Amino acid sequence: MGGSARAAPRAGREEGAGIFTTVFGFLAFFVLLLFCVEVLFHLYATSMLTAAATDAAQAVADAGGHPSAEPAAQSAALAELGRWGKAHARFEWLQADSQWVRLRVVATSAAMLPLPGLDRRIERTVTIRTEAFRGAP
Repeated sequence: MGGSARAAPRAGREEGAGIFTTVFGFLAFFVLLLFCVEVLFHLYATSMLTAAATDAAQAVADAGGHPSAEPAAQSAALAELGRWGKAHARFEWLQADSQWVRLRVVATSAAMLPLPGLDRRIERTVTIRTEAFRGAP
């Protein structure tokens, strides 16, 4: 009835133990988040480079496969890629004739962190068949 409230004794070893697990959990989450951002940047760069290369090869194929259309198509592709493309992308026209247009594009994707073992090189070869209307049968 007249009981006094006694505080439960605390074990000295458990004080502050939650801070270490919280910091460790935050760091693990942050590292995984940065890794995911790296992967997403690389996928985005690969997708943009493939789309720009396909558009450039298609433009040359639409011009009948004439090599004179290559500079304009390459300029349009570099404009599509922006500053990153102008700084990192390299175009190699392998074949442009009345049958086929082949374009090889090599670039390096942007990196937020210098993580070892991640391949930042992107290499795509696009082949488009040149087609022309031959008239009514």
